Amino acid sequence: MVSEVDEHTVQFVLDEPFNSFLSTLTVGILPSSLWAELAPKNIPLTSLNLTPIGSGPYKFEKYTIEKSGKIHSYIVSRFDDYYNSTPKIEKIIFKFYPDIETAVTALENQNIEGLGFVPGRLVDSVKKNHSINFYHPSLFQEVALFFNQESQPLLKDKNIRQALALSIDKEAIITSALNGNGTVINTPLLPGTIGYFSETATTKDLSAASALISKTDYIEISTDGYRAKKTKKTENGQTVDSLEELTFNLTTINQPEFIQVAQIIVEQAKLAGIKIQIETVAVSDFYNDVIKPRHYQILLTAIQFGLDSDPYSFWHSSQANDPGLNLSLYVNKKVDDLLEKARVTNNSDEQAEFYKEFQNILIEDLPAIFLYQPTYTYAVNDKIKNLELNTLYSPADRFQKVSDWYIKTKQVFK
Repeated sequence: MVSEVDEHTVQFVLDEPFNSFLSTLTVGILPSSLWAELAPKNIPLTSLNLTPIGSGPYKFEKYTIEKSGKIHSYIVSRFDDYYNSTPKIEKIIFKFYPDIETAVTALENQNIEGLGFVPGRLVDSVKKNHSINFYHPSLFQEVALFFNQESQPLLKDKNIRQALALSIDKEAIITSALNGNGTVINTPLLPGTIGYFSETATTKDLSAASALISKTDYIEISTDGYRAKKTKKTENGQTVDSLEELTFNLTTINQPEFIQVAQIIVEQAKLAGIKIQIETVAVSDFYNDVIKPRHYQILLTAIQFGLDSDPYSFWHSSQANDPGLNLSLYVNKKVDDLLEKARVTNNSDEQAEFYKEFQNILIEDLPAIFLYQPTYTYAVNDKIKNLELNTLYSPADRFQKVSDWYIKTKQVFK
């Protein structure tokens, strides 16, 4: 129940304890005169999203549209009545480009002063421009391989999952695909969050991986060097001996970074005798065609934590189907109990213990392989001063302290 206490106070009464509730109240203050009559399902479609009215340090001025209907530029100007310190930069113009290469060229030619994200493969090119400063704040995300054991029964064999984990060199992935901008992770919780503790890393060990696969039916070696099992097939009406390779499909989004990570994993897994075939899906189709129907065997993707870093949405059994985000369709009653208890306790020490136990169980069960925590590579012309970027919960958070940014200073005599 929600009620108004006075003109500055709103009261929420929940049906049950939920210690992460405050972290969900992150939507900016919006005028009820414009938004109150809109049905929630229509909010993403309204034109008010393009001409917003809020309570931030900048106010909407105008935008320009290309003939195709796509936005070309978006301009916001200083809001002098902002409740906090007045922004020092008078106006910010956002420009939109069809691809990252075009945007990088605009940065190098000084047509823009900042670029929201520079992929690892283009960082060295941009670094040649010595007027550009790079910022590498950590993102509150983790990139992992999620096993769908329902889609591919072979993944129910823990020996297979462990063998794949032992074939992967996470440092090599970060070095090659991310230009070194990332942190290896080995648990479902991110460093610095409640309940996280450093666990002994699973390091690449091809001998151990091979030994685990040898415990399965895949004890043969195919002509292509993959582990295989003996089977029968029909040729010209005759039943003949054949070899079936140990093969999995890996699905990921059609973006250069994820494709490169997937390609590295393919090569690393091959050394352990595991064949992996990559399936890429367009960004626009990824949710409806892949995530929603859980249509994958192994999924390479990033998951985004909220302000409270609550892992409930990703690992509680109630979230195994859409719209939940339990991408491994993981079911463990003990884990469910721990996640539920962690959500209602107000004792941070108690919550940490619940999460530690949860973390131990998940590491043991291995429903996913946790790869890395990415950083957000933000490139800005050195004339922009006083940027402070540490951890970002989302890329938009790079503007949290935009009021403190400035370009020039001048001496004032009084």
